[in-house]
Amino acid sequence: MKDSIVSVNTLLELLQRRIRSGRVRVREENGDIILTPIAIADTIGTEQKPKRQLGFLPGSLPESFFDPLPEEELQLWGL
Repeated sequence: MKDSIVSVNTLLELLQRRIRSGRVRVREENGDIILTPIAIADTIGTEQKPKRQLGFLPGSLPESFFDPLPEEELQLWGL
C-alpha cells in the first residue's frame, strides 16, 4: 500500500511540474477536469527565424539570362 501511495505522489508531482511548465493544458468541461498534453513542437520554435538571404554564391547573371529563348532553342527542347 505504501508503494502505491509513493507512486501516486510521484505522479502528481510530475504532473504539477508539467502543468507549471506549460506542457499540459488544464481545462474544465461539463464539470470534469481535462488534462491535454501539449506537443513539444508547440512550445519550441515559436521565435521568428531570420529570413534566408539569396545570392550566397559569388557572381551574377546578366539581364539577358531572363530573356525568352530563341525559337531554335525551344525546338531542340521539344517545346
